[in-house]
Amino acid sequence: MSHDPRPDADPLAAYPAGTQLDELRTAESFLVVAVRFWTARRLEPNAGHGDWRTGFRAAGVCDIGAACFGSFLNIIEAAAYRPITLGCPHCGDVTEDEARLLCVVGLLQRERGNDAALLLADWLPPAAVRVAADYAFGFATALSEARLTMPERRPEARPRPAAPRRFIHHVPLSVVH
Repeated sequence: MSHDPRPDADPLAAYPAGTQLDELRTAESFLVVAVRFWTARRLEPNAGHGDWRTGFRAAGVCDIGAACFGSFLNIIEAAAYRPITLGCPHCGDVTEDEARLLCVVGLLQRERGNDAALLLADWLPPAAVRVAADYAFGFATALSEARLTMPERRPEARPRPAAPRRFIHHVPLSVVH
């Protein structure tokens, strides 16, 4: 398996610490917010968080793509090696794990499945990577069909300082009920 070392395969190069949600393009912010709402509804089902599926419908993402998204996150929830760090629905910072997810989807949209699998391997054992990658490809394709394409990110020339992260959920998705 050859690994293409281009920067968009490195979440920290593509989305350095301190990247803000309002700096993202539409497809990127859509995905981050969808993951946050999916997680928030799991953690606090009676807190009045919006339904992530509403966003998928409004964006024109097909039902199969939405189902693939849910299945992908269910696999991560069940099989993750470690807690996945996500922002709360209204947090302005993009976490490293959210950056990883953005890179995975972007790589799959550019038909770089091996690189996407390498990023997923930071979260999941090999058998789960294979299944999760299939679902991730399904929703990455559905996002593309809805014209929500992840941009190919290159690191900025100027270094960005690490921003303190506030109001971030450290979500052990493997134990969420």
